[in-house]
Amino acid sequence: MDRSENNETKKTFKFGVLDIVIIVAVLALIVTSVLRYTAEKGLFYQEKKTVNISFTVKSARYTLYDMLEEGEKVFISDGEQLGILTEISANPAVFYAESGGEIIKTYYPENTKYDLSGTVCCELVDKDGRYVTPGGLHICAGVTVKVQTRTVDMTILVTSVTPAE
Repeated sequence: MDRSENNETKKTFKFGVLDIVIIVAVLALIVTSVLRYTAEKGLFYQEKKTVNISFTVKSARYTLYDMLEEGEKVFISDGEQLGILTEISANPAVFYAESGGEIIKTYYPENTKYDLSGTVCCELVDKDGRYVTPGGLHICAGVTVKVQTRTVDMTILVTSVTPAE
């Protein structure tokens, strides 16, 4: 028997545990890459829409109105930017009192309290006609939201959410 005949015998390849771990890791890498790509490109992507949030603040101190400026950034209390304050107005705050068994409408003295109303323009995720901030906070009429600007912290009552034109 020749040495050359011995070297020509077939060698079999055996899978070991390390080979299986490497194959599973490569497959996991491929699957996560595909999922990440599809999430970024639209399969799971949720389109943002520009909307106007109308809000009110009842019985705010007069100094609050003086500190708000149109064009100012508005943040949700956790630091996420909600949008830009595009409009703000103030009217004397209404106070309802009881007199002789009747409810009467009165106003606070001038320069004490105001009812504020305004609009914030922002980009929200549209989920079947419901709007959500990218951070997951649902925004709809009737919801109260703690917001802050550069100078003010306040709680607003959302009165409407309409698509921007």
